[in-house]
Amino acid sequence: MRKTLLSLLAVAASSRAILSIIQVVYGTVFQGGLLWLPTLVMFRDFYGYYGLQLSFLAQGLLPYRDFGYSYPPLFLYSLLPFYLLGGIYAASLPILAADAATSPLVYFFVLKFTNERLAFLAGLAYAISPFILFYEGYSWLSSQPMFFFLLLSLYLLREGRPLPSSIALAMAVLLKQEAIFVIPIYAVWLMRNHGGGSWKAIVTFLGIVFVASLPFLLIAPNQYLGSTSYGFLRTSSPSLSNAAIPLGSSALSSAQCPSIPRTSSANGPCISSSVTYPNPLLTLVINAVEWISSIVQIPLFILIAPALYTLRRRDNFLELACAYSATGFFLLFSILIHPVYGYYMVPVYGLLLASSRRLSTLLISSIGPVLSLLTLVGYYQELLPLVITLGVISVQGTLGDRSVAADPPPIPEGDVPVSKGSG
Repeated sequence: MRKTLLSLLAVAASSRAILSIIQVVYGTVFQGGLLWLPTLVMFRDFYGYYGLQLSFLAQGLLPYRDFGYSYPPLFLYSLLPFYLLGGIYAASLPILAADAATSPLVYFFVLKFTNERLAFLAGLAYAISPFILFYEGYSWLSSQPMFFFLLLSLYLLREGRPLPSSIALAMAVLLKQEAIFVIPIYAVWLMRNHGGGSWKAIVTFLGIVFVASLPFLLIAPNQYLGSTSYGFLRTSSPSLSNAAIPLGSSALSSAQCPSIPRTSSANGPCISSSVTYPNPLLTLVINAVEWISSIVQIPLFILIAPALYTLRRRDNFLELACAYSATGFFLLFSILIHPVYGYYMVPVYGLLLASSRRLSTLLISSIGPVLSLLTLVGYYQELLPLVITLGVISVQGTLGDRSVAADPPPIPEGDVPVSKGSG
């Protein structure tokens, strides 16, 4: 049974990767979708920005020093060999590989604590999620490779392998710096469950990040620290020697601002939470939701903390706490740096799916990514994962210990089979 379900999941994940490869064929479907779902925005970062940056790398230029680049070095350099072999289209292969591999990883994550049926549904929910398909499977953005290694690090931590886990976490951080948003929870879990052995993992993590960053710290320390910290660690104005970068006013806005056809009353580099759509009713509804979200999000974030603490002994506390931590840092990010785009939340929704222990909580976690497509950016994108997290916590709290007992771990071969709960 397990082999059959895993095979079906692999087919679903591979099919999505294949669809991504032939996106030039079905891209018109997404473009047509803009007519009936005008809140969608096509991100063209992969061809417009990553492609330009890869061409600079191929010419011998260096990121941070010679051209603007907002992310850690591993993401761009992981695409470079494929770009050199087959151009910009081939450079998408690492993203597609991570995209296809994440669904089976969600499956194994859930299978560790529940049954095969629920694990399969969780992996399938990730594989066919319109939100993740649109932002990662079609747009080929940078969150997917980072999330794969982030989820892998948590899985290895669950398996009692802190050293490989720390290596995977370092890879995630070097792909996209938002992975650091789970480090507070990760570090506490690591030290509490692995004691003195946790220091080896911590040193390994810091060593990998430092060694990978060292060349750029030596040649362009201010630009590297300033870019990867979104300006927090920049001590002076950046000086880029390559003037051929028409990438906007800042490295962040350059890498993440789509070209949008609607007007905006923005106070940020792209659009703000106040936008105007062709449909007046849609404009009214979206902006009303944004206004409510701006008022509710911080009180709700504070409210969730004690509720989450009551689940500290549950087997999915690590995933829920990491999703909560990441959402909190994104909320802070939006206040201090830049409005939060929907695709930033790929790791948050993925962690919520991986936390599934019942069919009811899986359904709640699956709804969030779909609803996220209703807006591009703003307070709603920060509030929605908090609402989903609170929903999962509430269901588990209401069910009490039955939330674990209803979906017991799979029975090892050779044991006498017993009936399982309905999930």
